[in-house]
Amino acid sequence: MAAGSQDFFKRRVASKMMDTWADYLISAVSYDKNRLIHAAIRHADTEHGIADGEAVGRMTISSDIKKGLQYCTMHSGKDTWRCGSKILSFSIGGKPYLRVDSNRVKMDNLGDIPETDAVPPSPKELKYTPDARSTVQKSD
Repeated sequence: MAAGSQDFFKRRVASKMMDTWADYLISAVSYDKNRLIHAAIRHADTEHGIADGEAVGRMTISSDIKKGLQYCTMHSGKDTWRCGSKILSFSIGGKPYLRVDSNRVKMDNLGDIPETDAVPPSPKELKYTPDARSTVQKSD
């Protein structure tokens, strides 16, 4: 690991460095007025450690879990992370919900991880730029 990048990863407690807890770990969350996740701080869990976090929306997490990726919460200690609870996804009326308990209610619940003011990144607007090869030319 390059000098100065030691802060990029934190050590795990009671875990071998080659083991991972899940594909992604959630360290903080923000909820809307309906107690649905607005954004969560997601960290990749790699064989080298836990990466810096990025804000993602609830649909990203739900979609990832549906694809078979595993998510857990995590708690920060002094220079360490502790694994929290596995995040489960289920649907009611076709709408996904994310919880760390087995309650099937129309609310998300990631337990006692810290709440944050983070917001998920805005989707990038795609700009249409016609390709010269696809331009239709009139024949006289």
